[in-house]
Formats: sequence, structure tokens, C-alpha cells
Amino acid sequence: MDKKTYITSRRTMFKGMVFLLLMQGCQIAFAVEGGVEYRIAWDANDSRYHVYMRPTSTPDPDLSLTAQVTLRVPHATAGNRFQVTDIQPKPGTAWKLGSNVPAPVENPLYDYLSFNYDADDAHAFVFKAGEEQEVFSFRNKGPCVGDVELIDNATDPFSQPSGNSVGTNPRNQFSNTGWGSINDNDYRGNYGEPASCSAGCGNTPVAPLADHVYYRVAWNISDQRYHVYMYPGSTPTRNLSLTGQVTLKMPHAANAADSFKTTGIQSTSAAIEWKQSSRVNAPTEDTGSDYLSFTMNLSDPQALQWQADQELEVFSFANSNACLGPVVLMKDSDPFNAIPNSADTNPGNQFTNLGWGSADKNNYAGNYGCEAVCIDPELDSDNDGLTDAQEAEIGTDPQNPDTDTDTLLDGEEIARGANPLKADIVRLQARVMLQGAYDSKPN
Repeated sequence: MDKKTYITSRRTMFKGMVFLLLMQGCQIAFAVEGGVEYRIAWDANDSRYHVYMRPTSTPDPDLSLTAQVTLRVPHATAGNRFQVTDIQPKPGTAWKLGSNVPAPVENPLYDYLSFNYDADDAHAFVFKAGEEQEVFSFRNKGPCVGDVELIDNATDPFSQPSGNSVGTNPRNQFSNTGWGSINDNDYRGNYGEPASCSAGCGNTPVAPLADHVYYRVAWNISDQRYHVYMYPGSTPTRNLSLTGQVTLKMPHAANAADSFKTTGIQSTSAAIEWKQSSRVNAPTEDTGSDYLSFTMNLSDPQALQWQADQELEVFSFANSNACLGPVVLMKDSDPFNAIPNSADTNPGNQFTNLGWGSADKNNYAGNYGCEAVCIDPELDSDNDGLTDAQEAEIGTDPQNPDTDTDTLLDGEEIARGANPLKADIVRLQARVMLQGAYDSKPN
């Protein structure tokens, strides 16, 4: 007997035993009141999302049969999508990603991911009242797109008793015979906060220091530009800005023609000129990244009107080549920032204002905010006639040319005035009939 046959036989035998136990109701103790709550958390140490469960009581008997955990994540397109990988289950259990619905019409700002439990061992959880345990964890292969949340069965627009636009049942669910019958849903709600993959990923730095300034870069989908911001921890006693440098890093392109190309640098002040002063592609310290440094030239040292805890935009620019991935500010700890570096440059972020100290002091203290994640306005990942940006607005899947599986491309349906999220019934029925004809076998 090979391993696959053994596992299948074992699961069949196990499920049969559970059924027999349930049929012998007279020999099983009465179920207790209670259920289980869910929580999700991000762990920066291993860069993984961890899913936990906490029972409100100890089930008797403790036989866990089925479960579903559904998360919602901010919707993104192409290579910026949230992509589940490396699911690691609690020993004795098996979890898989059973459903992935991108940007449904009920809530197009989110993608919905449902994980299903396969009961290899109904006793695997060993629930004890009030004791939390981790049930599985996973990684996101894509960039950090924002907070990951467990759905609320009662309030989430995609989880309604009347059904949803794609015909799925995304509701969180758990079934344990010790809390009721097989058909009961023993899920009792969520606890904890949303899982944030980047602490302090907002428009303000955490606990900013006086006499220092912090940097942020952001992507604006409306103007297709990168915007650079600065945040002062205090108002300078004498507002005399002298020098400044901002260094960004982005993915290195294998094809030089696709490399990030800065264009249209615009300063927010007529008295300040920002220019790209240095570029180093794929240095030995980080061959997967390119480094671009921008420096500031002032005709008026008071051009930047600093106010404590008030963010200022300082300049913006565009990329005239392909969208390769997230753009980030270089950190002080970046390997390319160790002087001397392989390119014999000084890429460190820097700012000096005499109101925050002497002329030789670097007032730059760190970065805040999220990665600047671009969306290529011309990219059509699935070649369906709609750009990824258009599909993000419509709610169709940029990785699937026929989102509603009715044999019409999404772009073709838009051109016809049809709904690419709702299958053309006539075409769908024809396809089913043809499929049946091909699949049928003579007796």
C-alpha cells in the first residue's frame, strides 16, 4: 500500500469511527454550552500570520469535525496581491486555502481568503476553557498591503444569509460534538486586533523625537507619482534648513530597459530644487535592489515652514518605465549604507536645520509609513482587454481573463455592456452541455 492510499484509508476509517460514535448517542455525555473564538496576529520575528482559537468552555466529548477561517485583506493587483504560501498547521491537523475571492462587488476594497480544516484527528485540539492555542500560520508572498482581519459573520457585507455574488459561503465556522450537534456552528466570534504587517505603518512616526525629522514615501494612484514627505518632531528654534538627502531603493530590473527611471521631479517650494544626484544599480551589498539618492538645493533656508508634528510634502516624481514593485526609503541599517560601500558613495538619508542643532548634525531620525506600492496603469496581467487598474475599480480578477467563467473575456463583456461579474446564462448552459457531451462515455 503506497503512502497516499494509506492516508486516504486512514481518513476514511477515522471518519467512519466518528460517525459510529455519534450514532451511539446513549453512550455519549450531554454536550456542554460553549464554543470557540478566533484571533489573527502578525509576528515580525518570523514574518508570518498566526491564527489562534480560544474555547469558551471545555467540550465534552472533544471531537472537532469541521472548521473554516475566513480573512479579508486589502485588495491589490498583479504582483502586489496578497498571496498565501507555506501554510503550517498544528500537529495532527490539516489546513488548506479553500477559497480566494478578489474584490467581490459587495466589498471591492478587499479580497476574501477562506481556510478549511480537514479532521485527521478529531482529538488534535485538546480544548480547555479559556486557553488559547495556535491552529495554523502562513506567509504572504506579496508585499505588505495593510491590515489582515477575520471577517465578522454578522456584519461583513460579503457574508450574508441570503448569499453573495459568487455563490460561496465565507462564514467563519467550527463544529465540535462536545458543544452541540454536528450541524451547529460553534464559532463564537473574534477577539484581538487586526494583524498589522508593518508596525507604525501610518502617516505619523511612532514617538517622534524633538530636533529630528522623519521621512515617508507614498504612491498616489490618481497622479501615478511617488510623493516624499517629512515629519518634524519639533518646531526649529531658528528655521534655517541647510542640506538634505533622500535615498530610495526599488527592485532591480533584469532587463536594463525596464529599470526604474525618474522623471518629472516637482518640488513643493519654488525656493527649493530637488534633483537625483546618485544612482547605483544592484550593488554587491544588495544585488536585488537599485538605490537612488535625491539632494536638496535651497535659495531660501526658510522655504520649508516646519511645525511640530505637522507633515510636509517636499517633492514628488514619476517613473517612466515599468512598475517593478514596492519603493522604500533606505534604512540606516541597510547593508549598502555601511561606509565605505562597494560603490564608494554616501547614500545615507540626511537633513540639517540650524534650529535643531549645529551645522554638522544630521537631524534625520528614521522612516515611517508603508511601502510605496505602484500600480502600472497600462499593465494587463491576464490579457483580457482591461488593465489591472481598471479591473481593480470594476472588481474583476486581474489574474483571470474570464472572472465569471462564462467563456467571454472580461474586456469583451465590458465592450458589450454586459456584467463581467455575472455569468452569461445562455453561454454558460451551452458550455455545460458541451462539456457533458465530451465527458459522457458509451455504456
